[in-house]
Amino acid sequence: AYFSELSVIWGGKYPTINPEQTLKECKADFACIGEGLEAFGDFLKALSSNSDNLYKIPNIWGIKGDTVIKNSIRPLKENLDDLPFVDWSIFDKSQFYKPYDGNAYKSGDHMLNWGCPYHCTYCINHLYHEMYDNKYHMRRYSVNRIIEELKFLVSAYSLEFFKFHDEDFLMRPLANLEELSNAYRKEINLPFVIETNPKSVTKEKAALLKNMNCVSASVAIESGDTYMRQEILGRVDSEEDVISAFGSLNEVGIRTSSFNMFALPFETRQSYEKTIALNKKAGVLYPAGCFFYPFEGTKLREVAIEEGFYDPTDNRQKLYELRKPALKFKNLSEQELLAMYQSFVLYVKLPEKYTSYIKRGEKCDDVGEKLRQKIVEIYDKTVWENNGCYIDDGKEAEYLLELEKLCSDLQDNN
Repeated sequence: AYFSELSVIWGGKYPTINPEQTLKECKADFACIGEGLEAFGDFLKALSSNSDNLYKIPNIWGIKGDTVIKNSIRPLKENLDDLPFVDWSIFDKSQFYKPYDGNAYKSGDHMLNWGCPYHCTYCINHLYHEMYDNKYHMRRYSVNRIIEELKFLVSAYSLEFFKFHDEDFLMRPLANLEELSNAYRKEINLPFVIETNPKSVTKEKAALLKNMNCVSASVAIESGDTYMRQEILGRVDSEEDVISAFGSLNEVGIRTSSFNMFALPFETRQSYEKTIALNKKAGVLYPAGCFFYPFEGTKLREVAIEEGFYDPTDNRQKLYELRKPALKFKNLSEQELLAMYQSFVLYVKLPEKYTSYIKRGEKCDDVGEKLRQKIVEIYDKTVWENNGCYIDDGKEAEYLLELEKLCSDLQDNN
């Protein structure tokens, strides 16, 4: 509105999912569909030269009046090595400082693998597969190219840390990872964190990660209920895959974190408890979670609407919040779901002896509030201060007696 004479182009996931909405409702002049690596360059050239080709660029849709002009999708770019190095010079220096494990590091973000072969129902990757006629596949930089770029970034921005955002860092041949591991250790050797899939983790790959100074790996579990994980979420990993993956990473001393989702379609207290159990069995050091949200373009959104869990016309449900359930359940209230979310880490990390007290602490009353406060204090002393591992500090019996007394005293007062 302030610069009406300028052309506005949007790109990314939402314009790819819903380009017409982007053009008509979001007031963009153009929308980039799929990858814009070459398309955006063509767009800028046509725009600067007032070329008639401006509305004929593959991957770019435009709008004239009320008419949406659609163009085809060009093939994926196969050779990533000829891309220029990323340019971070436009960012303020303060943007590079990010926390990890209680310290702030001057950190850079990158991706070495592009793409994902999976078809999880809560993700839009299936749309990319359809858009590219099932030719949407994993692509990666060569080892030499990525080492040269990382060396440049470390030198140019005085980096101390990397976060690699590959959807599955370890989805690469063992020989390729070995080459990368040795080259990175020799030429870069900065600590870094990754995300990966349980199916991709092996003992050999975990050892190579450790060799190249990986300090933390985040692995998605999402649900510990096998039916929910495989049939509802469309994930390919088994319970054995999950346990093996975390075991291999823990064994070599790489910090492990898990992703988990709550309030999924068809969620029950029983499926939630299975998620707790699988995180325990796998030995996850730092379990983490968020509430499921039915994003546009995902198959699970359609299921959530069809089964009555989600009403896309209800403004209260349309708001996306990580710490608030988006779906409505007959068997679980929002208050119960919030309490389950808040108690999840306590259930996973504290011994079974604490389970009944944690569950009582879920209730929204004076007893529940005081219990929860005390249990969090115990968690901080026995888990948080011990790098995610429960260590009995010799006061377990004292803690349990204190919790029991707290329950009795508060109930008597009430």
